[in-house]
Amino acid sequence: MLTQRKSSVFVLLIAINLFCSLSTEGFVCPPTDELNPCTCTVTTWSDVPRSPSPRRPEIEEGYINCLGEDVTQSNIDSIISAVRQVNNDTLILRDLQIARTGLTSINLTSVLGGELEHFSVTDNSNLSGIVGPPLSSLTLDPEDGIILIEAYDVDLSRNILDDEGLSTTLKYFEPTSVFYWNLARNRVRGDGGLEGELLPGLSNFTSLRYLGLNSNRVKRVRGAQLRKNRNLHEIELESNELMEVGDNSFDLEAYDDEESDFFSIYLRNNNLTETHLSPSGLKGTKRRAEVDLTDNFFTTIPQSLFLEFLEENQTNSLDFERNQIQCDPRVEWLKERRGDFENRVRAPCANDPGKTVFTSQLVDS
Repeated sequence: MLTQRKSSVFVLLIAINLFCSLSTEGFVCPPTDELNPCTCTVTTWSDVPRSPSPRRPEIEEGYINCLGEDVTQSNIDSIISAVRQVNNDTLILRDLQIARTGLTSINLTSVLGGELEHFSVTDNSNLSGIVGPPLSSLTLDPEDGIILIEAYDVDLSRNILDDEGLSTTLKYFEPTSVFYWNLARNRVRGDGGLEGELLPGLSNFTSLRYLGLNSNRVKRVRGAQLRKNRNLHEIELESNELMEVGDNSFDLEAYDDEESDFFSIYLRNNNLTETHLSPSGLKGTKRRAEVDLTDNFFTTIPQSLFLEFLEENQTNSLDFERNQIQCDPRVEWLKERRGDFENRVRAPCANDPGKTVFTSQLVDS
């Protein structure tokens, strides 16, 4: 925790810490008596290394941290209300963090209309719901419509959120503002969405660059469910329960951000075999792509599954490290085009230690 010169430390019911600072928009802390028994000081934090927000350069400081088992919904609402009162009813923060609480649900009503660089609700072992008021009851802005939460980076990892809980949560965020969603280590199954969606409402998040779903319970990806997320350039599905990578699973619309010219697909540690992939499962990424299939149970690399993907883009790559690849004539098609594929396909032989599908003599036998 940051201490020393002009540091900001706030204690509410033992376990709530509020870090506040001055930004170029004049962010200030509430007076001490408004947050009794908290204490609050204002600092420019000139001695703290930091970088501006890539979306809002003026958001350099302003932190609310609600940490610990004793945190209640009332604590969270009181702090946010007090911050709004002394900031012209605005909530513009670098970081809002709610972590390691005993809460089973969190209500986002007090956060609506806020502009956040980081919104983090993590490590809440009982948290199964993030809720808010009915959308029909929300305040309407003449220009922007319903007032939602704008957040660049949303981290909801290490809770017990399932598909239903997430479908509610997604509704309260302005879709075009979110670039990063981390949903790791929850209970997401990925089968609660409408046709064409991995999660209910996810297709609205067209600005999304990163989607973290590792260590959940996702069983299948199929039917261009991510198609509308055209700027996605990294998806993590490591350590799920994948049993199907269906047709056009990663077929995305043409991207409109140059950063999304490259697509990383992480399917590590899923007990996948060659029988779980559709022949067009990796087809249609419309950009350079790398697929990480390490720590699965592939025994061979069928031409029918992977040739079209490798030919679709001259830089597309595959990683089969720590699988059970048998170097035999079934993978001869790769060795025959060693010059094209050796630098793009990592495939050690399980039956010929130290060799790969490109160097093993067993491939020719």
